[in-house]
Amino acid sequence: GLSSLHTLVLGPGNIQTTTGRAFSGLPILTTLTMNRNSIRTVGTWFGLISKLVKLYLSWNDIEDIEEGALQPLIDLRRLELTHNRLHAVKQWYFKGLRSLKCLKLSYNNISHIDEKSFNPLNSLTSVFLDHNKLVHLEVSWLKELPSGSLVHLEHNLMQAVNLSTHQEIEVMRGRYVYVKGNPFRCTCALDSLKSKGARVLQDYKTLQCSYPSRLFGRKIAEV
Repeated sequence: GLSSLHTLVLGPGNIQTTTGRAFSGLPILTTLTMNRNSIRTVGTWFGLISKLVKLYLSWNDIEDIEEGALQPLIDLRRLELTHNRLHAVKQWYFKGLRSLKCLKLSYNNISHIDEKSFNPLNSLTSVFLDHNKLVHLEVSWLKELPSGSLVHLEHNLMQAVNLSTHQEIEVMRGRYVYVKGNPFRCTCALDSLKSKGARVLQDYKTLQCSYPSRLFGRKIAEV
């Protein structure tokens, strides 16, 4: 019966919300896919399926995650929330996900990340924040990511990467950061990136200028 189910796929469909009771009787469920529905807020639905290892919530209308919604999922290793409408990453979103290895937040509207958002995620090896609306690369949240983790920040709205302080350089060097496809302004604001970028950014040699127009498309490393 259902009690031996390992994988459950709900979607494509029009699910907007559900309840914790919907998943009762599924004690060994390890993969739940709810892609391509109409979910707006992720609620406290997962208390009875705490053995979950993979959770897919992409291609919804998700704007928020309730406090404590994901906290029961202490075995969760992969969480995908791509192609949604998140505007920020709040510090309670991923609290308690101590086994999480891969977090995908690509293709949202994220413009702000709370300082402690990634604080308890000691197992994280990769976080995907590409195709969002981040204007600044903030060391405050980056330093909370485990050393050696991959951080994908391609195709955001960053015009510069500030590498002027020792802390900024050390934090970046401890992680594999990718920033290709950002609209970099090749002015003196980019001096610190030009002098130190090759040491701290994985894709430095491929980065291009967006401004001024006479340098558009030129490689930053060659300007």
